[in-house]
Amino acid sequence: MELRVATEADLGILAECHILSFPQTLSAKLGKAFVMQSLLPFVQDKNKFMLFILEDGKCAGYVNANIRDGSLGSASSMLQSAFGVGLKSVLMKPWLLFHREMLEKAGLVLRNIKFRIAGNPKKKNVYKTPEGSLVVGLPGMCVHPEFRGRGYATMLMLAAEGKVKELGYNRLRCTVSIANPAAWKGHRKIGFVIVEEVKGQYKMEKGIN
Repeated sequence: MELRVATEADLGILAECHILSFPQTLSAKLGKAFVMQSLLPFVQDKNKFMLFILEDGKCAGYVNANIRDGSLGSASSMLQSAFGVGLKSVLMKPWLLFHREMLEKAGLVLRNIKFRIAGNPKKKNVYKTPEGSLVVGLPGMCVHPEFRGRGYATMLMLAAEGKVKELGYNRLRCTVSIANPAAWKGHRKIGFVIVEEVKGQYKMEKGIN
């Protein structure tokens, strides 16, 4: 088992982990190429990073992070990066237009179509603590089904926390589905607190000392 900072060369196994972890999601249905392209910002952009556990040649789990510095948020960054691949996938699988996530995120999709035409907005994603420090969001994490029950989710979250502290930031933020008690209870065990409840999700934060 080895904890690594993800690079572009790792996108294939990261995408496989994502698809196996979330097989019914829209991203998984759009295919491996879409997932790889959507994860690309986390290994290229200076305001993002991604950590993963390598075991037996597979990605056993990953966590990604986005520094809320005014650039595009993680969801829009991922959509912009994978826009072309996603469009081709939808043209080949038009029934995905009626996927639950597509309908729920129609506003996000339309905003990103607008970004493609008019250009990305500037300084729309700044999120700071009351003291003025930028907050680092953890928009995504998964553990490969073969490697669950080994404490890898906690290991990844704590590793991300260490990386964030190393970069000079002092607060983490994530969103967890209320319907996934294993996730939000696990977050609480390592110091996250619920700060807000929005549309079936908990907004959770943790200060870093």
